Amino acid sequence: VTIVVVPGSDVLTITAIDGVVVTITENSDTVEYNGKEQKVEGYSVTSFSNNLYTVDDFEFSGSAIATGKNAGFYDMNLTAANFVNKNNNFTNVTFEIVDGGLTIAKYKGKVTVTIEGGGKETEYTGEVQEAGGYDITDIVVEGDDDVIVTEDDIKYVGDDEPTAKGTDVGTYPIIDEDDFDSDNFEDIEIVIKDGTGDLVITPMT
Repeated sequence: VTIVVVPGSDVLTITAIDGVVVTITENSDTVEYNGKEQKVEGYSVTSFSNNLYTVDDFEFSGSAIATGKNAGFYDMNLTAANFVNKNNNFTNVTFEIVDGGLTIAKYKGKVTVTIEGGGKETEYTGEVQEAGGYDITDIVVEGDDDVIVTEDDIKYVGDDEPTAKGTDVGTYPIIDEDDFDSDNFEDIEIVIKDGTGDLVITPMT
């Protein structure tokens, strides 16, 4: 506030302080994936460029929360528009946002996934034969019984569709262990059930 006394006058003029910077820091947290929605809330006022300005001089509107389920980073996405100066003694109040948010790290315990492919053994016919597809039949999580794992956590990442075609006697791969992965687990073991990962054409008897 600037106080101006005009000489020879009984008028006292008080003008508003121009230019205040308020730094808002979004809260942050790092958690491990558990298959459930997780969140971090709130923010801190970390600095004022003028010590006459306080938290009582502005108001917040909106939602200061970052939520997520899968491994990755989730921004709180606050902006200066979420904060409004309400003290007329200050003009040109600027709110600077320091980004924070929720980091969900991959689950560190071992996860074993058993997959049954659509493979089969069939006799040579002279015609093109085909087999394909797969089913996730079992998921075992070690280390934490509260971690929720579903088939949606397991991704097929093979270069081609999980199918095989063949005419001549031989083995035609459908799926293998490297065709599956997950963004949410550091230690994942894929087990293909014996005899289900290939189309096998045997000689005619």
